[in-house]
Amino acid sequence: MLPFLKKLAKNNDKDWFEDHRDEYDAARQAFEQLTESIIQETATFDESIAHYEPKKAMLRIHRDMRFTKNKPPYHTAFRLGLNPVGKQEIAASYYLNFEPGNIFMGGGLVGAPTEAVRKVREEIDHNWKEFQGILQNKDFKSLFDDLQKTEEFSLKRPPQGYDEDNPAADYLKLTDFVARRWLNDETLSQAELVGEIVKSFKAAKPFLDFVNRNLK
Repeated sequence: MLPFLKKLAKNNDKDWFEDHRDEYDAARQAFEQLTESIIQETATFDESIAHYEPKKAMLRIHRDMRFTKNKPPYHTAFRLGLNPVGKQEIAASYYLNFEPGNIFMGGGLVGAPTEAVRKVREEIDHNWKEFQGILQNKDFKSLFDDLQKTEEFSLKRPPQGYDEDNPAADYLKLTDFVARRWLNDETLSQAELVGEIVKSFKAAKPFLDFVNRNLK
């Protein structure tokens, strides 16, 4: 999988891709097998994703070019998303980005409508101690350390209705709620890779459950 993605990163155009479609098909099949193993193992502690077919969990390698210009036509990663409440529903989901030099996993709520973000902030504010306990859990802490708080995912000031001195202010500023863990899989076997991914998903589950419970 990684060798093909490395080549694609250097040759990201339609002609090259079509000339190497056999390589892509082989790499995609390998990622589909990886996805199937991940689903089976994750379903042992989260039955809500047991129904997923691997192909339905895998995200398209083709970029959406409708609103972009002069962008490479393909993602240089194989990606999967497992939404506990259904693929088309708004919810925090498990996620894997499988890309040379940028392999990360975990989950969260990204790009959600304003109303969904408002509900998550409300849940954090009303249940701050519980949320803090989830983030301080030793398994979550050891793998993710904390939620992502970069400019990409956060406002500069708390949103309207919340004060800077609110103990949860750093999390109320978030526009996306994301837990990520990076991994170097160059030396991992397939079984070890699945194990690390599933371990990350299991540690992320209480966080995803908390985010999703007020979105239903």
